[in-house]
Amino acid sequence: TTCQALGVTGIVLCARGRDSEPLRARHFTTSLKGTEDPVTGGAAGAILAFYRDADKNLEQIQIYQGGFATRGGLMRARFEAASGEAWIGGEAVKIAEGELFL
Repeated sequence: TTCQALGVTGIVLCARGRDSEPLRARHFTTSLKGTEDPVTGGAAGAILAFYRDADKNLEQIQIYQGGFATRGGLMRARFEAASGEAWIGGEAVKIAEGELFL
């Protein structure tokens, strides 16, 4: 796949019209064997970082993901300058539930 050829774990594509909000994004990942992750906070965070690199005053974006897959969602990514932290959340259609242990 393209991810393997580039030696990366995922590719995020995003598009933004002049006046259109939210952004639209698609995320392909090797963890899903090159298929698409319809709604992902990781992609939202990466897009926020990308746009903040160009506009340091950008504090929040909205990203629409996965509408093609009938399980889309709207993610919000926000940067808090005082703490230097990024916050990501939103709504998505849940297709699975589980626990993560580190």
